[in-house]
Amino acid sequence: MKTFLQYCAEDIYNKYADSLNELCIVFPNNRARLFFVEALYKQAGKAIWAPEFSSISELFGLRCPLELGDPILLNSLLFKVYQKQGLDKESFDDFYPWGNLLLKDFDNIDKNLADAGQLFRNISELAAYSDDFEYLSPEQIAAIQRFFAHFETDRSELKKRFIRLWNELFNIYTQFKEELTARNMAYEGMLHRWVVEHFDDKQAFEANSYLFVGFNALSGCEKFLFGKLQKAGKARFYWDYDRYYLNNPGHEAGHFIRENLKLFPNELNESCFDNWKQTAKKIQFIDSSTEHAQVHYAGIWMEQNASKAKEASLSTSQDTAIVLCNENLLPGLLQCVPSQIEELNVTMGYPVKQTSVYHLIRQVLFLHCDNRGKKTFRSRYVLPLLQNPYVRKCSPEAAALEKELRIKNRLYPEYDELQQDDLLSLLFSPVKTAYELGELLLKLFSLLSQTIDNDDETNTETGQTDNKTNEIYLPLFQEALFKSYTQVQRLNALLKKDLLEINLQTYKNLLLQVLDLSVPFSGEPLNGLQIMGMLETRCLDFKNILML
Repeated sequence: MKTFLQYCAEDIYNKYADSLNELCIVFPNNRARLFFVEALYKQAGKAIWAPEFSSISELFGLRCPLELGDPILLNSLLFKVYQKQGLDKESFDDFYPWGNLLLKDFDNIDKNLADAGQLFRNISELAAYSDDFEYLSPEQIAAIQRFFAHFETDRSELKKRFIRLWNELFNIYTQFKEELTARNMAYEGMLHRWVVEHFDDKQAFEANSYLFVGFNALSGCEKFLFGKLQKAGKARFYWDYDRYYLNNPGHEAGHFIRENLKLFPNELNESCFDNWKQTAKKIQFIDSSTEHAQVHYAGIWMEQNASKAKEASLSTSQDTAIVLCNENLLPGLLQCVPSQIEELNVTMGYPVKQTSVYHLIRQVLFLHCDNRGKKTFRSRYVLPLLQNPYVRKCSPEAAALEKELRIKNRLYPEYDELQQDDLLSLLFSPVKTAYELGELLLKLFSLLSQTIDNDDETNTETGQTDNKTNEIYLPLFQEALFKSYTQVQRLNALLKKDLLEINLQTYKNLLLQVLDLSVPFSGEPLNGLQIMGMLETRCLDFKNILML
């Protein structure tokens, strides 16, 4: 069975073998590009000049003078605009998660070229909705009317707050974009919309042809760009689908593809997309009482799959994938990987919140936010820090100090009795502002990194390794430390420029939210068992799939 990317590689090589370097191929994700490059190389059978590769965001970004803004800075600027509207007062850390949602909404508005003025129209003008939204189906219009009907009667305080906020959203949207433009900055959707609204047929699209591979649901901006390049004779399209659902008008999986094929015809023949009926599929549904049980079964499944492949002298290679619909299952799944699996490729990241680095940061934040100018620290926050494995590794006095505090039953130890070496002096030095706390964390990260790097060099020279501290040398720790350092540094840069005005408690809450990110894994992407999220499966085909 040929995969979709193999069909694409064959067609592209046959059509452009002598001019591959004049192409720009655009994929929905980086994983698809890696598999395509391998397929293209096998198709050519020799070394060739590769085409240019791009993501859709890069294609827009290179043609816009605005720069993509830092997410934290975007949120803080949005908060300042929000405050100017005279709405309910709230702290930045309370606003932050909602601000992220609002940024996503603004991003969707711009990517789909929606009229924000119509969208955020005053709720009192309800009748205008059904008049203006002629393009909506009767069901969609009825749903909108039912939603806003709730605000015509029985207006509780919550509904009144919603109405006040809704009626100000267009002002927030407009003023926020004006603020960003003045700073030569944009969020992704704003950047895409700028390119569309300032599009010039003479605009620099240097490649002779742009090949768009494996897209599905297109935004308004993407449709516009595709159409313009198609009209100029510079665009070709490769859609990934199956005739089984494409030709079934009631099947939702084919909804966007049917629309795309009408606008942008496929370069591949229909015969390439009849896989569902051509080859038999063995599909098994397995009941599971809990998510933990799913992960446990995945370990058994991997072991059985590896044994079958070994008996048949086959390599599971890239033919097998585990797809996680809930990416929070990844840490548990990694614990269940059997020893028979020698090669593993993980396309998702490991949550920073589940690393020991995050727990150390959390302990430091709670220690200092509880202090509030007192001359002592509380032992309930001091003792966990002294017990932390990284603090113990880097501080020669931590274990003895913890033992002494317990013997003396010191509930409120003073600063001077805690500051017994460089690391402890840093940890237990009081701070007054959020910026000072950020600087303390940055110095802590540097000290931890230097100590562990030095110990690693010593172990390498002597050939000795302490099993108890093996975990410290894992790349996961180093990556989590680097990610955390970057986020704290970005926050401190905003504080230094007075773009954020927050107290210690707000800083703690905000930083813990900002650290909700992932540590990327590194490795050979084309070898071994593939573990990926749902979106990473786009354009890819596998013989064996376990979907949790």
